[in-house]
Amino acid sequence: MSLPIAFTKTERPATPNPWVLSDRTLTVFYGCPEMPRLSHYFLPRLLFAKKQILYLDGANQISPLLLARFARERGVEPSSVNSLIRVARAFTCFQLTELVRRVPKTLERFSADVLIVTALPDLYFDEDVRDPKRPDELLVADRGGLVFVPKLGFTPNVAELDFVSQFPSIMARFNISPETVNCPCCPDAPRIPELGYRICQKRRGITSRVVERLIAKRCELKKLLKTTAPDTALRFKLQRDSMKWLLVCCFGYTGYKNARFGKIEAHEAINAVARETLLVAKEIAEADGFELIHALVDSLYVWKEGATREDYERLSQEIETRTRLPLAIESVYRYVVFLPSKQYADVPVPNRFFAVAEDGELKIRGLECRRHDTPPLLGRMQHEVLAILAEAHDYDSYLQKLEIARGVFEAYEDRLTNGEVDIRDLVVSKRITREPRDYKKAGVTAIAAQQLFGSGVKLRPGQNIEYVITNAEAHVPNDRVRAYALWEGWFGYDRKKYGAMLREAFEPFVLCVPKRAEPILLSDSISEDDLDRFPLFSALVTSRP
Repeated sequence: MSLPIAFTKTERPATPNPWVLSDRTLTVFYGCPEMPRLSHYFLPRLLFAKKQILYLDGANQISPLLLARFARERGVEPSSVNSLIRVARAFTCFQLTELVRRVPKTLERFSADVLIVTALPDLYFDEDVRDPKRPDELLVADRGGLVFVPKLGFTPNVAELDFVSQFPSIMARFNISPETVNCPCCPDAPRIPELGYRICQKRRGITSRVVERLIAKRCELKKLLKTTAPDTALRFKLQRDSMKWLLVCCFGYTGYKNARFGKIEAHEAINAVARETLLVAKEIAEADGFELIHALVDSLYVWKEGATREDYERLSQEIETRTRLPLAIESVYRYVVFLPSKQYADVPVPNRFFAVAEDGELKIRGLECRRHDTPPLLGRMQHEVLAILAEAHDYDSYLQKLEIARGVFEAYEDRLTNGEVDIRDLVVSKRITREPRDYKKAGVTAIAAQQLFGSGVKLRPGQNIEYVITNAEAHVPNDRVRAYALWEGWFGYDRKKYGAMLREAFEPFVLCVPKRAEPILLSDSISEDDLDRFPLFSALVTSRP
């Protein structure tokens, strides 16, 4: 359906009476910034003519109090006026687009006679929005924090240096806020590394001011946490954690497209400064004779032969002075063991390691004992092994403790093989991602979910289910696992499968120990055993004249 469009401009009226809305016509009012307030002129006439109105308010102008005043002046009950109007507010162009798209559906439920949309062009105009970035520009700008892959294996005497609230500290220290990035008032301002964005030098950004106060409050709570009694300290800990998540949100919302105080250039600038800061810290450490073992966004793991805690503190102070960002020693570890990927034995990953601090406290990432879906037996074995390994101070003592830990592992393996393990210690917990009937493949989680569904248990995606592996190699899928809730009357578990899982859980502790290569002696006389072990010998023998 096409409607005639009547354009009306307040400076020069196009019709003798521009304040009367024509029926079945699209009327556009444009002009000064106060134009959206004209809707208040038309509303009383429309409402008291019993017209139903759908009002999409992009200018945030509609006032329920004003409508109530209109009704009281006419001696009408305000509720009767409110029943004739439906209001939906939009604060961004994305929200307004979605509201306009939903108008046909809305009209099916609310038969409106008049549709009013305010600030239709305004929300789609932003003087800060530049031309779309080219692919090469996106490759440079659209990046997160910097990560240096760790050095595989055992490293003694490692210090972890951590930038305190790095991203919020960057926002506060360098005045990075949506309204300060590429401001028109400072064309000669210093540039952000890699990106070339300018930061305003004349005014303080709103998010910079906010995070500065939150950081100060969090530091104050940290000090109180160290000096108060345990019963009071819990309250301070919860307050400190809440401050942390507020700071995380302040950073994250700079890159959220619908945020009122968001701007993607601000988000990119913060990440760029964080990357540059980490590179500067790395160069300072290496210039002072330290080796970078690993770096992850806002923390560095450094090592130096014979370095003391005082040496690491001097390094921390030097980096803080150069970068102008607070840096603290998170911990000095007796040793750190970085582990490879489970798929590729020679590829290091940053989220799989264990470390022992000077006081014996363990830091564990990526091991089975940290996962919620690990059978209790495996988690308990790893904790006992780690408690033994935590007593080591260097590589030689680690090897000695590893032999003791191997005895613990073998004891668990014997109990498992002999069928002496309580079934509750073998329960696997998994989260289902779809309805039981929607699974296409007969995975162990799908089988257990369908068993529960067949027994009348209602399951929804996101819920956890528990099961025990009974025979992983069974041809009949239903015999491979048994839902733990249906275990009564069932017997037996898959000793071979659980044994493999137990060995896999112990493997990280021996990966840092180099394997001894067995020498292969070639001679003219080749035994039958050699032919079985090395098929190539068999080919050589048969090819002899």
